[in-house]
Amino acid sequence: MDKPKLRRGTGHRDPNAADDTAEAARQERRDQAWRLRTIDGLTYRQIAERLGVASSTIEEDLKRAREEHKPADLEELRAKVDAEIQFALDGLRRAVKSGKSGSVMAQMKALERLCKLHGLDAPTKTELSASGETLAALFAELERR
Repeated sequence: MDKPKLRRGTGHRDPNAADDTAEAARQERRDQAWRLRTIDGLTYRQIAERLGVASSTIEEDLKRAREEHKPADLEELRAKVDAEIQFALDGLRRAVKSGKSGSVMAQMKALERLCKLHGLDAPTKTELSASGETLAALFAELERR
């Protein structure tokens, strides 16, 4: 690790230099986490294990990384990742047809990643409402079963 720089002409270490070095290390970790999440599709826990930090640190890193990346950057990245997944799927389709072991599972993982990339796996919010009488009738029916 680099030594903190000396203040010019004083012989004393510059405390801001250590802060700059720490911030550069945090930025590098954020960039790595961003690539591992967006390109490799790793979970927060997997990223944390790979980088040797807590999952909460990765959550904060990715939150800041999203703020740093412009929407145009994200669309460009999404297009690149989409092309890579499509390329992999083309090869996997041939492997599935030829009956190669494990190819079906690999194809399913690639399809899952593609769905995540385009937000097709996003949960949907569902609200249920019923009167007290309706709920009582439903509970009574459940108890009979």
